This record gives sequence, structure tokens and C-alpha cells, in this order.
Amino acid sequence: MKRGIRIIGIDDAPFKRGDKSTALVAAVMRFRKLEDILITRVEVDGADSTQKIISLLRKKYGGQGKILFLHSITVGGLNIVDIDRLSRALNCGVICITNRKVHGDNLVEVLKRKFPRRVSMVKPIHKVGRYYISYSGINYSDVVGLVRRYEYEPIRLADMIARCFSEKNQV
Repeated sequence: MKRGIRIIGIDDAPFKRGDKSTALVAAVMRFRKLEDILITRVEVDGADSTQKIISLLRKKYGGQGKILFLHSITVGGLNIVDIDRLSRALNCGVICITNRKVHGDNLVEVLKRKFPRRVSMVKPIHKVGRYYISYSGINYSDVVGLVRRYEYEPIRLADMIARCFSEKNQV
């Protein structure tokens, strides 16, 4: 994997039951330093996350090689990111990474009841070190190398920024 590639960590802001939307933050890193912050909104339990991420990143980084780190395949509740479509549309690798197994069998059962058409977007989960991952558009050995090199840092940055959008942090 080339050095100096853009690594983009994506995470959603906290939200509460009844919220119609929540912020989605993309923290853009290069050479392990924060380079840019991009923000959009996604519907809570909606179906717009994949297209919103594509639109957000195409504007500024379309066509440039990059890796996306998402904190889980879900954002805004049950708004499922179609990581295969995301990878194809942006021509990049996508890695969903969590430090606990959150998008496994329980998610599939909930989706079968509430949103059966979204079940096919859930990918197999692999354990890499202390993390649980699913991925698309990148081979497994590159995924392992990137996770070992960057660990959770792109997600941690996106999460810190996204938490600023929670109701209790509003000024």
C-alpha cells in the first residue's frame, strides 16, 4: 500500500430517539495528520447514508485514491452503508471497524424484521487483533496492514468531532 494515501474516518454524531437526522463526520488524514473535516447529515434509520457519503467525498476527493474507515456498517441507527456500492462509486477500499462485534447476527435479525431489503448489505465480520472488521474493495492482507498501522485513529478523530454535534454540546 502506497505511503501518504488519504485515510478517511467516518462516524455519526450521537442522536436521541425521535431525531429525524444526525450529523455524519468525515475526518480526512494524510501522513497520520488531520488534513480536512467534512460534514453532512443522514436520516436516522433512513436509507441515504451511502449516497450522502459518496456525494460528500466526490465533491472534494473524487477520483483520488483513498481508504475509508467507517465505525460500523450502520450510521444513524439502522441507516446501513452499502460498502460495496461505496467502494465502487469512489474507487476506494472501505473498512468497517469496531472494537466490539456490533454488526453481526443481532443486526441481521433486527433488519429482517424492520428493513428486510437491507440485510444483503451486511458483510461477514473478521477479527483483526482486538478489532472486528468487514471490508470491500480491498484485499484482506491490505486490510490487516492498514488496521495494524492506523488502528482506530481515523474513527477516533471522526468520533471526537461528531460528538460536538450532540445536543448537550450545542452552544
